[in-house]
Amino acid sequence: MKLFTSVLLLLLVFSNSIFICNSQAGRFKYYILAVQFTRSLCNCQGTPGFYSCDPKWKQDLPTTFSIHGLWENDWYGVKQSSAKKFNLFEIISDATLRNGLYRDWVDAHVIYKSSNKDADRRAAAERFWKSEWDKHGIFTGLTVHEYFRTTSNLFSSVGNIYARFQQDGLIMPGGKIDLNDVMNTLTIMLGGFSPKLKCIANQFGEEFLYEVEFLYDRATLVRLNHFNPTFRGSCTSDIVSLKVN
Repeated sequence: MKLFTSVLLLLLVFSNSIFICNSQAGRFKYYILAVQFTRSLCNCQGTPGFYSCDPKWKQDLPTTFSIHGLWENDWYGVKQSSAKKFNLFEIISDATLRNGLYRDWVDAHVIYKSSNKDADRRAAAERFWKSEWDKHGIFTGLTVHEYFRTTSNLFSSVGNIYARFQQDGLIMPGGKIDLNDVMNTLTIMLGGFSPKLKCIANQFGEEFLYEVEFLYDRATLVRLNHFNPTFRGSCTSDIVSLKVN
């Protein structure tokens, strides 16, 4: 009897330790909201690691920044998936969310396969959403609807970045822009918090601003200063391109 009791106690301790370990696993502290200027991506066709854009689609790209994704950051413990499969119905059943994502979360690399351009664009966007869910959303602990609703809300709270650049007179002749001015304007838009900038160069060495990252506390969704000490990120010049053509 004593042996049985001892074994039972050991099993209880062991199972509790597993529960504690699992409850601490897969945690992260911050979200990164990444937004991109899709026309910059299409102006860098042929750059290693970036897909080509259909010339016909490039003409239809939005002249504003759009969502790239909402990413988990600063993991500790074991990175664990929620194992929730992407369910498009959770998005399209919410008309407000669906319409907002079709507008704000587009794929820059659409290849038109039919005469129905709208259907091709929607299908490409949906593939993009699924890719971001499979890479990041499943690790957040959110449902599909919560993940995309949270991303959409955070994006809306930033405002129209390109329109603000135009309003402040930042776009110079030839589609050039000064990253120091970009950083100042974005910090004002963010209420005093600084983001991180990313650039890409085309085959001729011309550098384009193509992405901006914003940092948020995971628990509260409060905006924070990006912890990357070099705000320019991958940008090597002060003056870069931000063209709509």
